[in-house]
Amino acid sequence: MEPRSSLPPKILEILERGGTLLTGNQRAARTLQQAFDRDCRDRGLPHWQPPAIFAWETWTTNLWHQRLISGTASRILLNTSQEFHIWRSIVASDPRHTSLQKIDSLAEMAAQAWKLLCAYRGQSRLGQLGVSQDTRTFQRWTQAFIHRCESDLYLSPSELDAALASSRRHLPADDLLLIGFDRFTPSQAALIAALREAGSTIAELQAAPPAEQRLLAGSETVDAELLDVATRIRQSLEAKPNDRVAVIHPDIASARGEIDRIFRHVLAPELESITNLAAGPYEFSLGQPLAQAPMVASALSILRLATRPLSVSDLSRLLLSPWFTPASELHLRAEFDAQVIRSSTLLHPQLSLSDLLRASGHRHYKERLSNLLRQLHSLQRAAERLVPESAVQKPFADWADGIREILRDAGWSTFIRETSTEFQTRRKWESALDEFATLDFEGTRPNFAEALGHLESILDRTLFAPESRDAPIQIMSPQEAAGSHFDAIFFLGCSDLSWPPSTGTNPLLGWRLQRDLGMPGSDPALDRAHASAITQRLIASASTITFSYARQTEDSHQWPSPLLAGLNLQPAEPLPSESPAAQMILEEITDSASIPITHPKVRGGSSVLKNQAACAFRAFAEGRLASTPLKSQTAGLDAGERGSLVHATMAKLWGDLGSQAALRALTLDERRALLDSAITHALHRVSESHGSAAPAWDSAYLAIQRTRIHRLVGSWLEMELERSPFKIKSLEQNFDNVSFGPLELDIRVDRIDTLLDQDANPAGDILLDYKTGDAKPAHWQGDRPDDPQLPLYAAISDPGTLAGVGFISLRPGKAMGLTGYADEDEVLLKRAKFDANSLEDQIELWRNVLITLADSFAAGDATVGPKIYPTTCKYCAQRILCRVDPAVLASRLDDEDADDEAATGESYG
Repeated sequence: MEPRSSLPPKILEILERGGTLLTGNQRAARTLQQAFDRDCRDRGLPHWQPPAIFAWETWTTNLWHQRLISGTASRILLNTSQEFHIWRSIVASDPRHTSLQKIDSLAEMAAQAWKLLCAYRGQSRLGQLGVSQDTRTFQRWTQAFIHRCESDLYLSPSELDAALASSRRHLPADDLLLIGFDRFTPSQAALIAALREAGSTIAELQAAPPAEQRLLAGSETVDAELLDVATRIRQSLEAKPNDRVAVIHPDIASARGEIDRIFRHVLAPELESITNLAAGPYEFSLGQPLAQAPMVASALSILRLATRPLSVSDLSRLLLSPWFTPASELHLRAEFDAQVIRSSTLLHPQLSLSDLLRASGHRHYKERLSNLLRQLHSLQRAAERLVPESAVQKPFADWADGIREILRDAGWSTFIRETSTEFQTRRKWESALDEFATLDFEGTRPNFAEALGHLESILDRTLFAPESRDAPIQIMSPQEAAGSHFDAIFFLGCSDLSWPPSTGTNPLLGWRLQRDLGMPGSDPALDRAHASAITQRLIASASTITFSYARQTEDSHQWPSPLLAGLNLQPAEPLPSESPAAQMILEEITDSASIPITHPKVRGGSSVLKNQAACAFRAFAEGRLASTPLKSQTAGLDAGERGSLVHATMAKLWGDLGSQAALRALTLDERRALLDSAITHALHRVSESHGSAAPAWDSAYLAIQRTRIHRLVGSWLEMELERSPFKIKSLEQNFDNVSFGPLELDIRVDRIDTLLDQDANPAGDILLDYKTGDAKPAHWQGDRPDDPQLPLYAAISDPGTLAGVGFISLRPGKAMGLTGYADEDEVLLKRAKFDANSLEDQIELWRNVLITLADSFAAGDATVGPKIYPTTCKYCAQRILCRVDPAVLASRLDDEDADDEAATGESYG
């Protein structure tokens, strides 16, 4: 028995007699071609003639090319990039346009307006456009565009339908079947009429019987709607594994991320691991800009790096890209990125090729990164050879060859074995380069920067989607589903606010003209009628269709779309209250095992005890697993680096002074000069400490930092003069391998002052720590102190020699001061209240608390127990490792911020 065809009999009939199928979109044409090929394979045919199935744009383009070959036409049909190039040159050369928008966006807007005008046969109404500054500008640009096309014998793709219809004697007399057209534009309707007059037989595929089962499902939120639909699809496919299911969404581009996240969780939970790259049971038919494909993005980063700096984030992506980095060097480059590139202090968070070469020469990585150095030197030589500073101008075709050469020299895409998707991406990339070369049609000779800008524009406008895997679940827009048939359809987002979708008008065309011609967005009644036709077509595209909507969004309440009225929809059966994941049987394992340290030496110094007090798991992750976050790049110095700059200034300044008496002996001008010298030293020191990748800072930025520190430290020096006499005992003194309980710590004390009596004899020491952020003595107290740094310093000191322990708050305004613990009032500028009878007792209390924390860390305690949940977790970098639910944490933090905002009247948005 011969297998039953999946194609409707009408389609098979047309194809068998040599007719042509025309579809309303490329996806429908691909789907029908795949179905035809599948039928031929099922019938056991060894070979077959490809069917004449084309999208409308492809078929009309072929007709014009045939006319050019036969000599019956002389105008050259532009491709979309060539047409855009003309619009761009017209916009760029217009001396009267004053828009703040970029030229590319204006050219794109003008091209879209021209396409609309041609599709609705409004060229003859061009003289009526001058009703506003925008429309007059477009009128001027259009006249220049028409003149350019006529003088150079170019044909815009937007005018193709009209050009074909205007010469009926050259149109073919074909047998045509139209599939998946929800409506015809006036220019398409005119061409169809001309084809009929030329003898073509034209018919439309009749709609199949409407779906027998039509359901409506409402959910409380958008996420709940996606979860509901995903669960229903899972149930449907478990019952009928061979069914083909379509998921329709009115705005698939914006909803794609959320759909993928929830569908992956429900339909393919095994793919939630980022290391699992297997294909899932669903696929999106809508492509993404080719420039966003990882393979192409890495190529663009290499080309940009050849001529200009890259942002640190883009540079990181390039260093970790498999199309630029061999797998054997991936971990090393990741370490280099984290330890050198991201640790560099940059005024502008970007690095040039020379900066990257200099950073790659780091003493720890120079020999180990030989492959990277070789690639960068090759890229540099290629850039010097092909892209000299003299900005040589070349034809686009020459630049296309040069781009291939640059990428080849840089080792792009030579370290990976290509998959099918990567092969298709490379083929699309080569096609884009070929299209880029066609911009030579006007003889323009750009420099490399201009040529790269044109290539980026082509890649941004070129949509790419890998060939369909014929997955059982197809996710698409309502328009893409035209001409396809499924076993079940789930139409998401069918609310009164989303369907029909809001359609805007083109600002370069007058509203009255758009209204008169019936353009999209100009008449709500026409838009509703179009959406209604699509709805009716979808109902006839499957035996079961489920419309769904969310009752509530972040902004408002929603109801079912009015277009669903009269469709006789039945309520969908409610689903179980628990999600599929919640219905799984989970096995709970209590992890109570600990891993004691095997060596007393630990990294981190006092931060180990600080983290242990905040959360034992954080201390374990940072102190034992060496888990540290990547530094996020900001413009200039971040808060920590600005604090280090102040620390370095104070160390140099008091190293030169040595005592309060020396400070008191200086005149005001001498003090300022000494402080300026200390700031210069600190700026140089901080710059050197941040690696070889850091370029020189701008003088204006350095001047701002110098002024800030002058004011801050200058004000503090006035307060230093109010203190009891003292001299400096030590500055930034390091204490290595200090035994503290079961641990060995490396400690550095910012400053130790020795108090002097009336005879200038030593009268006790003061441990001091500089603080540029929030600091309070209360942070030293309790069983889990927030900042145990100074208590630790005191605990390892000889209590009999200490007269006080305090921090110098280097903050502008009233927060500036010297606060801490001492037995006598005159020791500090402000004395806090003890938790004990004396300073010596207080230090003993601190020692006991910190020894307990050290014992807990050494014993391997890694309990997830934040001191104050969720505040302690807010800025913890280990949240990706611990078992705190991120969704619950985010909710708690939002509630906490809202409470703070309500209490203070301040917004933190």
